[in-house]
Amino acid sequence: MKPLVFAAALTALASLPAAASVITLQTRHSTAPAAPAGTPAQTGSYYQSLIEGLLLQALGAGYCDTRPAAFLALENSIACHGSNTDIAFKFTVDFGISQGQAGSISFKIGPDFGKGGAVFLNGQLLAASNDDLWWAGNYDAASEVVSLHNIAIGAGNHQLIVYGLEACCDGLQSAQYRLDTSKNWSTLSTSDTLKAVPEPLTAALVLAGLVGMVAMGRKRTR
Repeated sequence: MKPLVFAAALTALASLPAAASVITLQTRHSTAPAAPAGTPAQTGSYYQSLIEGLLLQALGAGYCDTRPAAFLALENSIACHGSNTDIAFKFTVDFGISQGQAGSISFKIGPDFGKGGAVFLNGQLLAASNDDLWWAGNYDAASEVVSLHNIAIGAGNHQLIVYGLEACCDGLQSAQYRLDTSKNWSTLSTSDTLKAVPEPLTAALVLAGLVGMVAMGRKRTR
């Protein structure tokens, strides 16, 4: 294979999804109340449907859609350079689990949801509360931190979604994870160990491209 073709092949391989967690923060104006009393499923559905509906609306001044580098000390007033009151939050974390990481995963979410919120993993409700949740930067605040331990998880790509409502005043929000293969908690971020897994079709297309590059390289040398 010619050096240039080989370099192109390496570039194509590098283009396969390999980044760590992708974090998306979306905020909208909301004066909606906390979820009414009900089952966890009803509470979770309330926050999910309410906030997804708000996200269909145009952005208002003081709110945003952004991709922070880490789920660490996030505030609407800083990340969006805007309002610190009447906020609906949606945090989305897209991440991958390799074969070696498969087993179980735990999360700790430090929220500022004065009107409660809910957490979903791959569309399944993990936790929901209509209480005033404010962890004040302390992961040891057991009654305020959303702690989810030893959740079974297989190899592949996954999505964690956190919804919440805050009236006043916007405070820092963070989240960590721990795999059963590790004793340490880590912040969900673009430099964590949860790397995306290439989809079969994507990998096949890249391989097909590599074959084409090799064939072209051989043809040009004749």
